[in-house]
Amino acid sequence: MDFGSLQHRNKNGFADCSSLVWLVMKQAGYNVGQTAFSTPEMENDAKNAHQYFRQIHAKNVKPGDIVIVNVGTGYGPNGHTAIIDGSYHGKKTQIIEIGGIDPMGAVHRSTIAQSFQSLLKEGRITYAHPTK
Repeated sequence: MDFGSLQHRNKNGFADCSSLVWLVMKQAGYNVGQTAFSTPEMENDAKNAHQYFRQIHAKNVKPGDIVIVNVGTGYGPNGHTAIIDGSYHGKKTQIIEIGGIDPMGAVHRSTIAQSFQSLLKEGRITYAHPTK
């Protein structure tokens, strides 16, 4: 990651999917600490500690919630996360992400099916609500 700081963002920098979620939450006023998340840490927190996330059922997903999919350890290409951007419609649910279908591109909209396709067959899907 090289997105600068919250006060002085590097518009030519780079963020990955989990650091985008961290940055959005930080800017929205959530207490997420000073270090960006990784997708495995996000999944673990949602299922166990609940410091930043609380796991929710798919039927309760709302805009602003988070989808996390991990295979194995979840690091690198074995994990991805995004922000839900609309009503829940299964794999057709709209998301906001960085990476996914455009690995080196800018923040964009997509769907769970498009962006998580390589992970969905074997991955653990976790839906999470940010906690304040």
